Amino acid sequence: NEYTSQLQRYEGAQLGIKTLGIDGSQLLIGLINDGLVADWNKSQPDKSVNIEVGDCIVEVNGVRGDAHRMRNELVKGTVLELRLRRDSAGRLQAYQFHLSSLEHDAAALDRVR
Repeated sequence: NEYTSQLQRYEGAQLGIKTLGIDGSQLLIGLINDGLVADWNKSQPDKSVNIEVGDCIVEVNGVRGDAHRMRNELVKGTVLELRLRRDSAGRLQAYQFHLSSLEHDAAALDRVR
């Protein structure tokens, strides 16, 4: 299932997401923090278009199939036209990404002690 979201960046605003490049052609959303994406989600009466952990960004401002170029668009764009895909495989990958992040953070804490 693909859907579209349009975000308007205001001065100083961060997207508030962490992404992971998948097969060089899409960006998996692994984490959502405070920022434009969370604000978008709060403002949508139709929750089926909320951007969620596990969704894959497949296009940004007309750029498709190149994760590096899409990430650049996410950083520089003031208007972000996003095309996202939602499926169970993305949710599983996001869960695995989250677990590996937790393991990495735990290992870093152990090294500090």
